[in-house]
Amino acid sequence: MSVKNEALLRDWFEEVWNDKNAAAIDERMAEDTIAHGMGPNGGDLVGREAFKAMHALYCGAFPDIKMTLDPVFATDDMAACHFICKGTHRGDHLGVAPTGKAVTIRAMTIAKFRDGKIVEGWNCVDLLPTFQEIGVVVPASTG
Repeated sequence: MSVKNEALLRDWFEEVWNDKNAAAIDERMAEDTIAHGMGPNGGDLVGREAFKAMHALYCGAFPDIKMTLDPVFATDDMAACHFICKGTHRGDHLGVAPTGKAVTIRAMTIAKFRDGKIVEGWNCVDLLPTFQEIGVVVPASTG
């Protein structure tokens, strides 16, 4: 089962994020899924529609976003990974005019599966460096 869950997680990232296939969210996520840490201010998103709205924001802001997973670990009903997102800020979907700057986002996720679909996820995404890269947040002076 762990091999299956690793494949499910890899397929999720490939189809949903790298291919920007919002329809795959319906296919791979339970209707009432809770995505911890993906909402405003690091809160929870509940349900596919809330996740699709967040997905549209990030794919709009970084239309060339690509995610690479390494490593991936899996158990009977879960899979976890560290992943790196790279993209270019080309859209105003985050409320900031496009800067054309390349960004790198480092994150980790744990996904719980039931019947081949994600039912809950725990996410740790550090967006501060990204917002600094595109000029939304000015780094504090170290002097």
